[in-house]
Amino acid sequence: IAKALHSEIVPVVYGDVAIDRAIGGTIVSTEDLFQYIANTIQPDRILLAGNYAGVYDAEGEVIPLITEDNYPTLQEVIGRSCAVDVTGGMIAKVDTMLHMSRRLGGVDIQILSGVEPGSILAALCNPEIQTGTTIRHNSNTAK
Repeated sequence: IAKALHSEIVPVVYGDVAIDRAIGGTIVSTEDLFQYIANTIQPDRILLAGNYAGVYDAEGEVIPLITEDNYPTLQEVIGRSCAVDVTGGMIAKVDTMLHMSRRLGGVDIQILSGVEPGSILAALCNPEIQTGTTIRHNSNTAK
């Protein structure tokens, strides 16, 4: 990953099955990988592209910003996700990324659609344009 970044190549990281001798195999989530990678590489921001346009509220609308300030009131709504998987679903993703943003000094983490054509390229090329949901350690942090 470091060599790719040095060569100005955008690395794509994703979760997968990890095989080992102790338990046979387990799922390693994308968020777990980002936590590990962030120990070595200090990212400016993180994009999580998936099958969804962002994190949804109770009305099915994308929540534009999740911070430590508003997260407590959003947890129950996010926790009602209809597609919780072995990695814990959206609530686990948001919780992990909020903690990571804090640990990395307020790095923005953006959850966006990887299905909508052009959305990833737009997010990479125009970081000032917020699409999907941004997760940020503190809402008082100007970005």
